[in-house]
Amino acid sequence: MKPHSAGTRVRKGLRFYPPDVGAPRRDLANGQKRFYERGVRWAGQNGIFWNGFEKMAEELGKSVRQVRDDMAALEATGLISHVRRRRNSNVHSFLWQQRSLVDLIREHQFGRIENMPVRKGQPILDRDLKIVRAMRLGGKSVRENAASTDEFELKRSVGSLFDELTRHGNGAVIRLEFRHGLPFLIEIVAGIDE
Repeated sequence: MKPHSAGTRVRKGLRFYPPDVGAPRRDLANGQKRFYERGVRWAGQNGIFWNGFEKMAEELGKSVRQVRDDMAALEATGLISHVRRRRNSNVHSFLWQQRSLVDLIREHQFGRIENMPVRKGQPILDRDLKIVRAMRLGGKSVRENAASTDEFELKRSVGSLFDELTRHGNGAVIRLEFRHGLPFLIEIVAGIDE
């Protein structure tokens, strides 16, 4: 495997390069950033890995305790989440697709997203996705209004969107309307759980 080939594979369908997410953050220590970048390679394109803490510690040259602390820091910043399985390992997920969806909504400000698959509660931004932009003609600039958006409102509406996707698990979003760069209305078709 060529250097960075896993990161390049992961980038398909995303609006950013995942390893670059952790690098500029000042709230993460260098060891946590290194852990994040290695996690990108472990995860591959689907953004999921289930390495045990012992194996991760060995590959990173760290103690198990340090790896657990690094994971906790990355979870606290919202970069990674995990689900404990019945067996002794966890499933770790990068939240790339969610970030890409929020960036897409912010970029377009007004409109709707159609035909977005949802797998295991995560939005899938693929080539079948349709973005319909809406623009008000002759009014104030959309960008002026977007800059004054309340951060609490942003967190609440985005959080509600991802809670709803998680609740439905697998399926498809028929229509996701957004206004002022915030999710506003969602129509979901439930799918068969895997």
